Amino acid sequence: MNPETVFGKLGKWANKPIKNLPRDLLPIATAYIPRWDELTPKERTDRAIEVDRQRGLKSKLRYDRAVRAQRAARDPVQERIDWYDDTLDASHWAALGDISPIDAAMLLCCHNPNESSFDAFSSDETGSTSYETPVNSGMVVTAYAPKHLRMLARRLVDIDKADHKPRTLRDWHQEARSRDLAYHSWIDGYVDATAQSATPAPVETVGPACHNPAPLPLTTLDIAHCFDGLHWSESQWKTNLAKRTKNPGWLGADSIAIPGAQGGNETRWYPVRLGAALAAKQGIPPRSIRARFQAKPQLTDWKDARGDYEAQYLATE
Repeated sequence: MNPETVFGKLGKWANKPIKNLPRDLLPIATAYIPRWDELTPKERTDRAIEVDRQRGLKSKLRYDRAVRAQRAARDPVQERIDWYDDTLDASHWAALGDISPIDAAMLLCCHNPNESSFDAFSSDETGSTSYETPVNSGMVVTAYAPKHLRMLARRLVDIDKADHKPRTLRDWHQEARSRDLAYHSWIDGYVDATAQSATPAPVETVGPACHNPAPLPLTTLDIAHCFDGLHWSESQWKTNLAKRTKNPGWLGADSIAIPGAQGGNETRWYPVRLGAALAAKQGIPPRSIRARFQAKPQLTDWKDARGDYEAQYLATE
């Protein structure tokens, strides 16, 4: 039981009426579990655990916003990539080895096939879809209208029938570009931006309070060893990290420093961001995560970054 959490402070008192709680715990109980005496001990416990989960999630969200703001300030190219990844799942589609002509047409018209179907987009004559970017970017992107989507889809289907083979998003982009087909300019910007960012930046910072170059991100094996027993065992960490390089899920896409490639570089991870995800998504106590940064040799160089994160986001929790 972590004494820094609401559950850590109130858990052992869950079966007591509020009048029996120590004086220093009364403000915490009334603030976070205001209907204390109306709840059963189990309901009080569940409420305390949920409060901790929500507080951890808010801390992670603040951290993520700060990371994105800092990244945008120093790297507008990466900001554009991140924005298209968020709105169109661009990195997901760019990673696929074969995309159907219909999905390709939707993407080239700035529609996300993960959000709706071709029939839904192509039959909606009420207007086009607009995606507004963050306020400070000054970008507003409007998807192509249904008529253009239908026309491009027919051309791409025809191309596929004449020469059927696996095509990636970049392949379809080149097909449309070489044939002078009408498509949305977002894909030009995305391809250019990802080409510019293909070489890793020499300096990477981890949080808004960290101004020094960060140490080398850790490999999957290092992360598995360091976080053994935090939510997963070491072997489970190895297995699950290997599975989640394309779709990291609750680990967070920003926890991946360098995506691995078959026969090439191995995946490397930001341990501070993984620690933040463990606390926010899995309820791992911050103290348990901090202990790993203090005890594991592989995390020694990351202790300051973890300290910056805690000072910025956990000190006022």
